[in-house]
Amino acid sequence: MNDEPVYIAGAYEQYAGALDRAEAFSLRTPGLSRVRETLAERIGESAAADFDAVLTSMESARGDGDGLDEVTISLLVAAKNDELLYDISKWGEDVGIASKATFSRTKSELEDAGLITTEKVPIDVGRPRLRLKLGEDVGDASAGELAAMAQSALAKG
Repeated sequence: MNDEPVYIAGAYEQYAGALDRAEAFSLRTPGLSRVRETLAERIGESAAADFDAVLTSMESARGDGDGLDEVTISLLVAAKNDELLYDISKWGEDVGIASKATFSRTKSELEDAGLITTEKVPIDVGRPRLRLKLGEDVGDASAGELAAMAQSALAKG
């Protein structure tokens, strides 16, 4: 048809104008590239590499009961790298993954499942911080094995 270019140009003009007039919309969950970048910067390259390895090893990484969610993965990776709960939860809250309270609740679930443990680390002022460690049964599991073990343990709980 001869009017196709006119129709296409009109549609493009209408929707380009609508896009220009639209208000910005912020998604609740940060993009994976931002998560990777900030994890490497704030927690470390090793933790970021483990995070990617866990994601790669999983068939599904979503919080709908069919996989591990981003908070669980972050805590497991932090425990694998002997990081402080405060540091990983502060990072997670700052980047927009979840609140510190969500990290704390998930940490408790992972402890109950035997996947992680904590040890107190004294600081100059205030309450001691908690260092995350992998549970005894998890040992030196690779990131892929860690994801499988966590999925199995949390499905039982």
